[in-house]
Amino acid sequence: MYQLRVTLQDIGPEVWRRVLVPGELTLRELHWVVQTVMGWTNSQTHVFSIGKKTFSDPEMEVKHARDEAKARLAKVAPKAGRSFEYEYDPRDHWTHTLEVESIVAEDQRYPGHPVCLAGECACPPENCGGVSGYYELLKALANPNHPGHKDAVLRVGEKFDPRMFYLGGVNRSLRQGWGRR
Repeated sequence: MYQLRVTLQDIGPEVWRRVLVPGELTLRELHWVVQTVMGWTNSQTHVFSIGKKTFSDPEMEVKHARDEAKARLAKVAPKAGRSFEYEYDPRDHWTHTLEVESIVAEDQRYPGHPVCLAGECACPPENCGGVSGYYELLKALANPNHPGHKDAVLRVGEKFDPRMFYLGGVNRSLRQGWGRR
């Protein structure tokens, strides 16, 4: 069992998740886990960068990338303390650091599907223009007199709180989606 910390880079306050997954997961399955725990919608290109190797879905035609479905987590990150990157939507540059916090033979917290153990802050919405676009969106949401306030509210709703993270909802999505991945 692998305990991973997934951290979205260049965002403050920090957006992160701690997940527990089997080491036999393929990188394709890990992509699904990251999408689910971060709240992304799997609508953009993604790439794993591990050392000098890159992995992606061959249908995305990422130059020089290996097939993520043929790479298992335990093979590409065999030791605790190892970190690698996962970039989602290269246009917006949502880069995540995935750190292997620990590797254990068994873990009673594992219910038979990936589980999120903890996390903080809401993930930025899709297609908001990367880090700078996200900060602009937050400014617009916070100020009813901002020229983009109405559009920002339409985009994410009046109740969007960048500090909120719903662990129960994430785990429900992991549980429900695991059989359909």
